[in-house]
Amino acid sequence: MPYLHCVLELLCKYQGFSLRVLLHYGDDLTLYVCYYRYRFHNIGLYCHYAGIGVAYGIAGICLNFCFYFYDGSDNVCANAPSLVILPWGFKVFYAIATDRFRPFNSRRRVYMKCGWAGAVGCTLILALIGDTCSGTTWLGLSIATQACLMLADVPADGYSVELGQLEAENERGVILSTGQFIRFLATMFAGVIQATMVNGESTNAPGCDISPLNCWSWGLTVGQYYRLLALIFVVLALPIFFIREVSSDHIPIHSFAEHGRALWETLKNPTTLYLLIFVSTNGTLSQLTPITYNYVQYTLVNLSNLQGGIQVVVTYLAVAMGVKLFQVFFLNKNWRTTLYLSVGLAQGMGIVWILIYWDVAGLLDPWFTIFVTVNQALAAGVSQVLFSMAVIELAQPGQEAITYELIVSVANAALTVTVVIATQLLMPFDSVTCRSGGDDDGTCATNQVNVYSIDAYNDSDGPARFTRYSLVCLGISFVSLVVFTPFLPRTKVSRI
Repeated sequence: MPYLHCVLELLCKYQGFSLRVLLHYGDDLTLYVCYYRYRFHNIGLYCHYAGIGVAYGIAGICLNFCFYFYDGSDNVCANAPSLVILPWGFKVFYAIATDRFRPFNSRRRVYMKCGWAGAVGCTLILALIGDTCSGTTWLGLSIATQACLMLADVPADGYSVELGQLEAENERGVILSTGQFIRFLATMFAGVIQATMVNGESTNAPGCDISPLNCWSWGLTVGQYYRLLALIFVVLALPIFFIREVSSDHIPIHSFAEHGRALWETLKNPTTLYLLIFVSTNGTLSQLTPITYNYVQYTLVNLSNLQGGIQVVVTYLAVAMGVKLFQVFFLNKNWRTTLYLSVGLAQGMGIVWILIYWDVAGLLDPWFTIFVTVNQALAAGVSQVLFSMAVIELAQPGQEAITYELIVSVANAALTVTVVIATQLLMPFDSVTCRSGGDDDGTCATNQVNVYSIDAYNDSDGPARFTRYSLVCLGISFVSLVVFTPFLPRTKVSRI
């Protein structure tokens, strides 16, 4: 037996698990945890995150679909990515229900299967009617797809936190951050599909020039794209059937009142309160992003699906690299300093957008806007990993999903509020857009920016109006960063 323990300790040392924790949970779980990255029944967890990453890529392509194929209004289409992922802001309610009810004595796997079944079903409907339905129907089914995915994602998040609590202290968070890393890579894959397979004339701006670096003469239609997406979902969902849950026999089933009391105990932890303040203000104010960025990309320079897909790929490649660097070099460092640097970079890139508005040195160019957007995306990825690490320290046994999703739901809801604030700020700074010219008989008001063409944009004082609007947004973001970052724990072992 001592020899076996020594062998297990050597095997698990590489994986980052302490012998004390492994022996406490017995040999079956010991072997299970030691080989969690390689045993087939655990590949399902990472396949799930890969599927979630591909599904998140829908938010990237929906701008092109909404603006170009469904011809939606500027305001609706500019906010379409936030509308599609709206269910992500309700994850805490999913968590309460899935932690409370255990069909077939399962806390994780049954919900993951049902969620993926619903997501595949919604995607198949879009595959059948996507080419002929209205923009409203398309948007509603896209939201329903994400709602089904949240039924699968919430138990998976709780499962990741549960496994994370079994890791050695100096390695805690590796499983969770690895799942996020895989999700980012899968979102990149979705961008590759967008760039290489959905770049035809029907899914790009009318009159788009056919060239190797712009629009192509061939490409999947909207319906064909969703058929491919449904096939990918089915392939990635199959390994979920082989996930082996950690036994929940030692975790009693609680009533809603008991869940409320347990969650209240967690909320009384000062670190939890500070973290909630941080994620709400960081998402709402520190990451306040001007809507005018989307206007420039999809009404003035008209990003093709090739360019939009490349933007998704490069953006999430940068984010994935950032997550990996954080995991290797900054996991045990000062998180506040990391956030100052990352968000500071995003705000610096916001200043560069002003040069784009004014077309300084020809910077009103689709490829340059992609370069700026890629740099701005780093902040969101880093901040998500930061508070995800903190949740592992806070979650009580049996409350993993609720605690994690409480923080995540607040963060996601805050991002939705950000879009609302950014949209409302357009009016006082006369930055609401319209289209007037050509076959359009409408007339823009004097307090609107005409984005029918670049000349119309300049004639309606678009550069100056977009500049004033963006400077206010960046100012609010900077002040919020300085004021509220101290609410983030310094490190994963810090309590205030």
